[in-house]
Amino acid sequence: MRHNHQTSAKTCQVFEGQKQTEQNMNFKNKILLGIASILLLSVFGCYGYLVYDKVSKTKWLSNLDVTAFLIETNDLPAGYTPGIIKNIEPNDYNKFVQAKEQEIIAPDGSIAGTVSVYLFSLKNEQDEMYNFLSLMETPEGMIPLDLPEIGESRLAAIDPFDFIVFTRCTAIGYIQVEKLQPNYGVDYLIAHAKRLDEKLKSIACEQP
Repeated sequence: MRHNHQTSAKTCQVFEGQKQTEQNMNFKNKILLGIASILLLSVFGCYGYLVYDKVSKTKWLSNLDVTAFLIETNDLPAGYTPGIIKNIEPNDYNKFVQAKEQEIIAPDGSIAGTVSVYLFSLKNEQDEMYNFLSLMETPEGMIPLDLPEIGESRLAAIDPFDFIVFTRCTAIGYIQVEKLQPNYGVDYLIAHAKRLDEKLKSIACEQP
């Protein structure tokens, strides 16, 4: 009888130990499940915020009117006039929210150059476009041009044509003038870029 009693007691202890182990495992599983749920919610929350931020920024930038300040009074030398404004469409390689380009018309009626503004909702797309324009406009033999503080990143050069490309917040400004234009000194190009940069500071940096 005593042997049976001892066996029963040991069996109960084993059952109680297994039950305690199961309880501990369940408790740990609940903790892990809670942590996983929090992490998952954080991921979805971050993703949702990024999507909302991109959509909100895209809507804001798409509603900005950049056509009114591409070329203003005193931007061009005497005899030069603003030409037509074109809408630039994004493609698989160059992505942006919107972009406009305005022609610079020479005294003889030919196209002397262009002024463009690009707006971006994503920084990496802006960087890719800036690199594209910089590489496209710097062939061998191009003479770099020292600039005053224009934009956050900037590149300028002269010969065989004059150009300035710069970034400002969500925007890229780009001015290009063909070489051998009479009375179109580089000072006009720099002053135009500075004025364009100041305008972009006021509209393309802080979302309302």
